[in-house]
Amino acid sequence: MRTYTIGFTPELQHEQALLRSVLVSFGRREFHRWLCVAGAGADVVIGPVGIAGDAVMEQARALGKILVHYGDGAEHAGVSSLMLPKPVHARELIALLVRLEAYLTGMSPERS
Repeated sequence: MRTYTIGFTPELQHEQALLRSVLVSFGRREFHRWLCVAGAGADVVIGPVGIAGDAVMEQARALGKILVHYGDGAEHAGVSSLMLPKPVHARELIALLVRLEAYLTGMSPERS
């Protein structure tokens, strides 16, 4: 079973408990497991939809390899193809995890 990690930008400190809870419930999948981590080095970092500006984007990207936008109207924001609408529902989270797993598996050095 392959383990991937998810971190959060500081702007999501109030939503972290909810997102962590949903990830604990649905983050263990058939071939992959998702864990929440603090600090830099996550495979994926979740940040608010309104994240903008070069400095803020660099800070978010320093926390993880892939940035996922989270928030109200994320599906209509046009910010990224990787987004999680607020409020989070299991169906959308699972669909996002499937996409991230496919992408991260493709990035893996073991896949040569």
